[in-house]
Amino acid sequence: MDELIGRLVSEVGIDRAAAETAVGIILDFLAKEGPADKVQLLIAKLPGAEALQQKPPAPVAAEWAA
Repeated sequence: MDELIGRLVSEVGIDRAAAETAVGIILDFLAKEGPADKVQLLIAKLPGAEALQQKPPAPVAAEWAA
């Protein structure tokens, strides 16, 4: 999971908190909308995925909120 977050930070140019929030939102969406058995296998194979799913979203930067 750290590698994915690191790549988002370096290649997309967002900060670590935003990258973690984005991945958490995607994982949460998959957990709610995807096939439960397959998503559970995916989450189980990604170290740190469950923690990101349950992490509250980071505050939105002022320039993005406008």
